[in-house]
Amino acid sequence: MTTASEQTERMRRTADDLAAALKGMPESIVAKRPAENAWAGKEVVCHLRNTEESFVGRFLTILANDEPKFLPIDPDDRRH
Repeated sequence: MTTASEQTERMRRTADDLAAALKGMPESIVAKRPAENAWAGKEVVCHLRNTEESFVGRFLTILANDEPKFLPIDPDDRRH
């Protein structure tokens, strides 16, 4: 079983790990979808960024309100 400390450390490393994995990769590789209904690596990274931004906003809303209300989010949003 993974401890909270180990999980936190893993989250701290994720951005650097992703950057290292993608470093030097040509756009033609990171933008290519492996299947028609699958996301490209670039889309996955953008989704992670968008999700992080969304959750930061949600955390701030929780901290600032006794009964926070949230707007719905689209998990398939591929904007980048």
